[in-house]
This record gives sequence, C-alpha cells and structure tokens, in this order.
Amino acid sequence: MLTMQTLSSHNQKTHISSNWVKSSPSKKYFTSDQVIDAYQTGKKEGLDLTDKLIKDKLSTNIELSGKYTFEIIDKMKEQGLNPTNAYLRINSWSDFDILILLPEEELLNDSIYSFYSFLAEFQEAKSNELFEFVVSFLAKKDGLNEGKLYSDGFYFSLDL
Repeated sequence: MLTMQTLSSHNQKTHISSNWVKSSPSKKYFTSDQVIDAYQTGKKEGLDLTDKLIKDKLSTNIELSGKYTFEIIDKMKEQGLNPTNAYLRINSWSDFDILILLPEEELLNDSIYSFYSFLAEFQEAKSNELFEFVVSFLAKKDGLNEGKLYSDGFYFSLDL
C-alpha cells in the first residue's frame, strides 16, 4: 500500500510514497528548442547513414545478381540448354527477379526438369536475409516485345 508523505521544498530528495522519491533536477538544463534541434540533427544523420547503407547494399546485390545469373547460365549450357537473354527486375534493395529466355522447344522439353532441381538448391544456398532472388523462364519467340518486359519492371538485360 502506498502512503503519501508531505512534500518539502527544502529537501533535494522528497519522498512522496514508500516507493517513489522525487529527485531535484541536475544543474544542466536544456530548452525545448535545444532538445528538438538535437533530435532533428540525430534523425537527419541517422537517415543519411541509412540511405548510404541501403545504396551500398543495393549496389552489392546488383553485382551478386549478375554473378549468379552467369553461374546459372553456365550450368544451363553444361546441361545442353541454350539461353538467349536474361533480364533483371529490382523489387527492392534486397529482392530481385531474374528472367531467362530459352528457345521454346527447350523450355517445353522434359529435360529442363532436372535443371529445376539444381536451380531450387542454388537459389536456397545463395539467398539470405539481405539478398533474395527468384529465377523464371520464358520461351523466346520471334517478335518478342521487349517493351512489355520493360513495362513489367525488367529494366536491365544481358545478351548472351
């Protein structure tokens, strides 16, 4: 049970209950404007640092997506597949989509299923909380409209 005691302005520490003690403020006082300025300065510096870290990680992840795309394409060629183009869509600084074009007859052939097993393991091994990617395939047909791929967000391409 809390019991209130009389506050005395003569004491530096005043007991207001059996649990709470009122302490006198220290000699350092800050105006509200000083507190607000310090907060805004810290917030700006924190945001600037966050922006720099995100840009650095985005750049690193773009490089990784290119490296992994070439590793996937090399493996495809080892298995007798003939990719013709690759496209990259950046969904966020850590999330990427890679679209690889194959001749339609190769994409429809049952032999591609063995490659899917490799690809699933590869994606799982290379993805982490700071970099994730998904690889998809599209049949390369005459008259492919790259403008439609661009409108779907695949702004970057590799000619193989």
